[in-house]
Amino acid sequence: MHFIVKIEKMATYNKIELTTKDHWVVGIHSVLIWISIKFAFTPNLFISMIGWAWVYLNFISFEAYGLKRVQEMKK
Repeated sequence: MHFIVKIEKMATYNKIELTTKDHWVVGIHSVLIWISIKFAFTPNLFISMIGWAWVYLNFISFEAYGLKRVQEMKK
């Protein structure tokens, strides 16, 4: 039941148009997450911890931007 409601809600957002800014944000976050993952898998423990922190912060930042865009589309 919950799954069906979620799909119905998602169907209302299928008309979201991506702007040039959206494409830039996705591209920049993708590159930053990729670089962060490269740092996270280094043998140095300190650099690895910094890399994982950057992965987390980039993911949270990207998610916040996505939620902001969804809120803008609801208006």
